[in-house]
Amino acid sequence: MKVFRVQQDVDHFQFAVPISDDGWVKLQTDGTSLKDKWDLTHLRIFNIDGLRGDFFSFNSDNIIASKYATDLLLPSLQRCEILPICIGNTEYCFINLIDVCDCLDSERSKWVYGATTGQKIDIDRYEFYIKKLPSVGLFKLPETRRKEILILESNNFKKDEFRNIYNTSKLTGLTFQLIWETDNTQY
Repeated sequence: MKVFRVQQDVDHFQFAVPISDDGWVKLQTDGTSLKDKWDLTHLRIFNIDGLRGDFFSFNSDNIIASKYATDLLLPSLQRCEILPICIGNTEYCFINLIDVCDCLDSERSKWVYGATTGQKIDIDRYEFYIKKLPSVGLFKLPETRRKEILILESNNFKKDEFRNIYNTSKLTGLTFQLIWETDNTQY
């Protein structure tokens, strides 16, 4: 089993910013549903010199994808809401992940603590309770749900898994950082 952090490739591809100041707060996600309060939001491209990918960077806690990429990835987006969002005059898909999985082994994980507060502020090394992990796919942790999206891959790589579809379809705009791996399936 492997867990990756899904990241936008901001070094090479365009990213979007809200047209209005309230857009930053409105589009921050925490693993809860947005569909009942959603209204079409407009963004603009910030770095027009970057490459146009299949995904736009906005926040690390959400994914904005082209309709083409969303259609390809649909088999792996079961626990997501697909909401419309506009960048310029083009409609894209705001993928709101609504699967928060309480599977982090906090005791065995290595935490980064704030210098002044002494509070946990980040995770340096992840450890998971294997039996609490989702079966496969995208998920969020309660501890980091406002700052990252994770993806679980099984040892038997399946054709309908997010990263496999992304890679075989040659989609662009994301990177995947391996943050945890194990062959053990017992704890």
